Order: sequence, then structure tokens, then C-alpha cells
Amino acid sequence: MDKNNNVHKRRAFLQNGLKVIGGSVLLGPFLNSCTDSFYNTLTIDEANCIGCGDCDEVCNYSAIITNGVSNYAINVSVCTLCNWCVEVCDDQAILMPTKSYTINTKKCTGCNDCVPSCDYGALKIASNQFAIKSGCVGCGDCITACNNEGKAIAYVVSEYSVRRGQCHGCVQRCSGACKYGAISSKDGRAYIDTSKCTKCGDCLKACDHGAIKNAYVTIDQDKCTHCGACYEDCSYTQIEKSGNSDVDQSYIERMECTNCGDCISACPEEAIFLEQSGEYSPEIDNDQCTACGKCYDVCTEQVAIDRTVATVSINQTNCLKCNKCFDVCKYDAVIMG
Repeated sequence: MDKNNNVHKRRAFLQNGLKVIGGSVLLGPFLNSCTDSFYNTLTIDEANCIGCGDCDEVCNYSAIITNGVSNYAINVSVCTLCNWCVEVCDDQAILMPTKSYTINTKKCTGCNDCVPSCDYGALKIASNQFAIKSGCVGCGDCITACNNEGKAIAYVVSEYSVRRGQCHGCVQRCSGACKYGAISSKDGRAYIDTSKCTKCGDCLKACDHGAIKNAYVTIDQDKCTHCGACYEDCSYTQIEKSGNSDVDQSYIERMECTNCGDCISACPEEAIFLEQSGEYSPEIDNDQCTACGKCYDVCTEQVAIDRTVATVSINQTNCLKCNKCFDVCKYDAVIMG
């Protein structure tokens, strides 16, 4: 039977009865004249009851028989200090030393090497892809930056040269643009001394005929660690960055992390570290605990929190079928017979 409909029918009956008898007839005899079959017998479903004691608190008739609330304790030998139970405890009854894993976003390269180590999907890694734009002048700064990381960037063409067939012999324009004296005239055409050329790209802008062939680089995506060093070191903004992650910054989802620590050893950049404070063991403050059962339910496979459920029953002699215990029970442990 539907719980809410049951409550509403009973209350409607009492209200209508009061209207009928008015103020001249005592309510007690009227209620006593009702047959017990009108009321549903309230009983406790031990399979659903968690022994929280909420029903006992609302009963004014000493109809709830209980040996107290259930007892909860933390098994420190299997507790990983994941803090899930702390998050769900509204009464702050769980005392837990702080232990959390954090990603240093300055060190994280978005390589995703740590992701397979986490079975709970707690690692949210911002992983970016990098590519070389067509305007690369081949200065080589990105290669220098990448040599300290994945060595994924290399020259496709390593030196500047002159396309003799396109050079019109106006050497003064390109040579004047070169601050390093690397361009001179040879056989009526421009000539580049590669030992002096710094691959700055100034000559490219000075030549209207596209006669100068510049150096340029490429990125091997299989070697790229997504560190972003090339992006930061490119003076010509010719590195294109595109995100392939749903987060802008790498982080660890607290309510998914179990503090197992596997991600630390999996990170080649040592970007994941442990923050811990408090030397005491995790414990439950029974003076604060209401035995609501939330911590037990949220604990991974219920292995770290032990509980002893208190026995609860209803004294049918004292029970007035007021339904308060039925209404307050969030676990459907009070049932109508």
C-alpha cells in the first residue's frame, strides 16, 4: 500500500470524525469505539532497519523498543583515508587525518600516463595537442624547448636557401633586412650564408617574390608529451594549441579518489603529490554519530566501516498508530501490516 495515501486516509478520517462529534462528545470514547481493524499494525522490517533511532525520538508513547542506536567503527587496517565517509556525514562525527592527492598543474604535461593507473576515473587530465602553423620561420626555439622533454620536434628543412628561379636580383631588399649580414649577391642573385643565418625570418617579409625558402619544423605526435614548452617558447606564435579534454586544468575528483596512491608512481613528471596532516587514526565520534548509515553505504564495498545494528521493535500495547515513526523513517523500515 502506498505510504502517503495511507497517511492521508487516516488523517482525513480523524478530521471528519472530529467534525461529526463536535465539541460535546469526548474524543477518547469515540476513538475507543473504532475497531482495531481500521488501523494498520506497524512493525519493523529488520532487513531495512539500520538502528538509527530516529523513530524512537519521535515516539511519545514509549512504543519503540530499542537497545540504543547502532554502533559504527572504522577498521583502520583497511581504511585508505579516502574521506568519502567524511563528505556524507552531516553531523561531523567522523574524525579523519587529512590525506589527499593533488596534481601540480605547473608540472602536469597532460601526457595521460597516470590515467590507466586509476580504476575509479578520479583523474581529470587536461591534455592539449600541439601543431606547427604554416607560418613557422624555423627559428628552432621549440626544438630546444622540446629537447628537455619528449624530443618530439625536428627540422623538416634545417637551413634557409634561395630559389634561384624566383629571385629577381633585388638583393638590396633582403640583404638590408638581414641584421646578421647573412645575405649577399652572387651571380646576380641573392645568396644566404647559412653559417651567419639565425633563421629569424626577417628576409621572408622583405622578399616580394617568394624567392627565399625558409626552414621549418614538425612535431611527432607519438613522442609529444603535451608539456606545452614549445607553445610557451615560440616567439612567433606559430605553435597551435587545441584541447582534447573536457577540463581546462588537471585535477583529482575527491569523491572518486580512494587515495590508493597508484597515480604517483605512474606520473613521469612527478606532478602528483600527497598532502597529509594529522597523526591520529581515523575514528567515529559516537557522541556525534546518529547511526544514519550514510558512511557505511558510501564506503567502498563496505570494507572499512564496521557496524553493529541495534535491535528495534514496536510495543503494540503502547503504539497508538500515530504514524510518526512511519513518516520519519527514510529507510522504509517501518511497515504496515
